[in-house]
Amino acid sequence: MAGDMDEIDHGIIMRLENDARTPFSAIAKELGTSVDTIRNRFRKLQRLGIVRGSTAVIRPEKLGYEVIVFFGVTVRLGSHEELLDKIIKIPSILVATQTVGPHDVMAIGAAKSFAHLDRIVQAIRSLPQVSGIDMTFSMGPMELHSQYFLF
Repeated sequence: MAGDMDEIDHGIIMRLENDARTPFSAIAKELGTSVDTIRNRFRKLQRLGIVRGSTAVIRPEKLGYEVIVFFGVTVRLGSHEELLDKIIKIPSILVATQTVGPHDVMAIGAAKSFAHLDRIVQAIRSLPQVSGIDMTFSMGPMELHSQYFLF
């Protein structure tokens, strides 16, 4: 579907990503088309699973989270999926995925302090499938922009 998307589809996504509450009438006016076209295209994007809903974008530092941590987890032979399910349930883990490379699982977490970070690390290390863990820290804001994926 991504190859079938045109400028209107891209425009809808970009505007709603910037502010999910943007009225279809405002998007239609900006894109030079009708409200019905925007509504129908949005429904199509939802039906195809490209747009799943709307959400608030949280700035972790405003909630007291001072550090973003990237965890590289090495797994003992066995069930990676079971480990993934356990890691993603650890409080303050934001994303976890299976990988190919020097680590079997990558996870991203947010910590309020180094004591909090230590609790997250201990929770990961306590899982029986984990044989090792490496960390990289990000001390600044993290943003993900849709335009990297849409064009």
